[in-house]
Amino acid sequence: MISFFKNLSIRRKMTIPVSAILIFIFCAFSIFSVFSVFKTEKDNLLARSFILGKGVVINLKAALLFDDPLSGEEILSAFQADNMVYHVDVIKTDGTVFASYRRSVEDNQNIDVEDSFSVLSKTNFDHYFGSEFLYISIPVFVADINVAIMNIGISLEELHQAKQAVLRFCFILLFPMFLLRYFLLRQLQVWVVRPVESLSCAMQSLTKIRKIKQRPVVHADDEIGSLVKCFNDMLDNLDERDEQISASIEQVASEKAFADDVISTVQHALLVLDRHGRIVLANSACGNIFKCVSGDIRGLTLHEIMNSGFWDIHNDALNQVLSLKGKTFEKIVKVNDVAEQPHYYSVKARPLVERHQVLIAIEEVTQKYLAEKQQRLAARIFEQSREGIIVIDYEGRVQMINPSLSSIMGYSIDELMGEKINDFLEIEYFEEIRHTIESGGGRWRGEILEKHKDGTMIPLEVRANVINSNSGETAQIVMSITDLSHKKEIEQLEYLAHHDALTGLANRKRLFDVLEEKTQDYRANNTLFAVLYIDLDGFKPVNDTYGHHVGDEVLKVVANRMEESVRENDFVARLAGDEFVILVDAIHSSQEGLLAAERVSTAISEPMKVAGYTLNIGASIGFSVINGTDDASIEQVLQNADAAMYRAKEDDQNGIICSEQCGCQSGRRHVLETVDV
Repeated sequence: MISFFKNLSIRRKMTIPVSAILIFIFCAFSIFSVFSVFKTEKDNLLARSFILGKGVVINLKAALLFDDPLSGEEILSAFQADNMVYHVDVIKTDGTVFASYRRSVEDNQNIDVEDSFSVLSKTNFDHYFGSEFLYISIPVFVADINVAIMNIGISLEELHQAKQAVLRFCFILLFPMFLLRYFLLRQLQVWVVRPVESLSCAMQSLTKIRKIKQRPVVHADDEIGSLVKCFNDMLDNLDERDEQISASIEQVASEKAFADDVISTVQHALLVLDRHGRIVLANSACGNIFKCVSGDIRGLTLHEIMNSGFWDIHNDALNQVLSLKGKTFEKIVKVNDVAEQPHYYSVKARPLVERHQVLIAIEEVTQKYLAEKQQRLAARIFEQSREGIIVIDYEGRVQMINPSLSSIMGYSIDELMGEKINDFLEIEYFEEIRHTIESGGGRWRGEILEKHKDGTMIPLEVRANVINSNSGETAQIVMSITDLSHKKEIEQLEYLAHHDALTGLANRKRLFDVLEEKTQDYRANNTLFAVLYIDLDGFKPVNDTYGHHVGDEVLKVVANRMEESVRENDFVARLAGDEFVILVDAIHSSQEGLLAAERVSTAISEPMKVAGYTLNIGASIGFSVINGTDDASIEQVLQNADAAMYRAKEDDQNGIICSEQCGCQSGRRHVLETVDV
């Protein structure tokens, strides 16, 4: 802990002790105030209660002596003057209640009469403080004979209110305390922290970059101010020395730059070799070419600084150049560097006959060579790609096309080249694609239905990109076209396998898959979701009266209403006939699931017009909440909701019943009452 505090910044070393001291003072003051006020109020309440109780006991003696309970009740009504007296019983020595006083039935529900009064003395004044009430027992003596005991229950509400008032006052004091902390820390920062930080930043900047943009300011004539002043004097001395050094370096650099400019005018590596093949002159560009050789290469032979494999291939030609027998030498040479990465160089040699020397120019052409190689590769990709590729200009005229597009659309390449795209493709929105590309970042992607040459419609995925030209030429558009026929067939089969053909809702198989996924996810996250099992009320008479075609239309309307009444992330499925299941996703309580069931029930119950008939269909809904800790299987989850649905149908059609595992209120009426509350 001490080591941790030592490593803190000076700002934190100031902040932590000051904050800790202020918090300690505030907490001590708050605790003392609360306990002091609470004790004072308890003593006052006890004294006041004993005084009032003794006065009533004196008046009760005559009623007890003459055994007059009515007078006793009237005397006890004097407790109405104190709003905190909730319960009074006068119990005779034989255990019978002589007289009682109750402020109200509701207010006495929390008074524990038997346990609390049983611990009090029956012959002496005694009291006991409970959590909500003060319990007092006062014996009644007549002629020094204990004839009864009076038990009084007094509410501690005023006591709690006084304690809360003190707490509120303490919380209000938090604001001035934080203001005091803020101003105290602010002044400490101004006096100590900021000057030290400014000096520290200046020293770090001087250490790292040997330059200070802004010097620290002397804030006060104290020890820190003296230290800052000495630091600034040191900077002045350093600046003066640096200026002298910079002037000398600048003069030397200027002379060297002139010489380098003359030699480095030619960007290619230039070498001059004597008749023995030794280098007599080399420019600075040679360092970029011969990376395997460091320092001055003059005096070395070309064989020593170049790849030996190169000599094995071009030995005869180079020897002729070096012997001044050949006229020229020009080759593209591949050389691997120390990391075995290939580089390509253009090597050109010319004899300097009069000087009996050879001039050799070497240029690295790796990027150019690889670019040409990539162009050849791109051409092969263009020709052999399985996706159709077409390049058009901004007027829609075809400039390039690959064989795959010809195969997809059924046209030969000769039929398409030079033609406008609208002449053979029914892309009516080519202008829209071009506008989107121009305003949307140069790209467009979408799916379209296009006509094959034989007239059949085929689904296509089109990706269009603009190719900008750097030479002022008109930009072009390249389209990549993929045949989606096989993919669409698979998607259609997948949809039919998991959806109801009549309503378009998910079917039983899809429901079980989704329920399995949700059960696993919610067990992992320990969250809730609800299962609504829905059976339509009044559907069979519609089928029997109007026919199955009307019943089918009713199911479609009901399915549509269910989807509209739930959230986007909820799941609706049709099991069979007129039974449906809804999964209400990500709820925080069973009440949310009940509200969702109410919305679905209300939506279904709205009158509907089908085939000219006005029909009223209801729904009985079984409701079950599943949480992450449930170990029930999918079948058990559905059975619980199904059982609740059948109870709803038996008790009251158009009802909503929770399963026993849900632990919530059931029934449409209960749901509405809960919402009102």
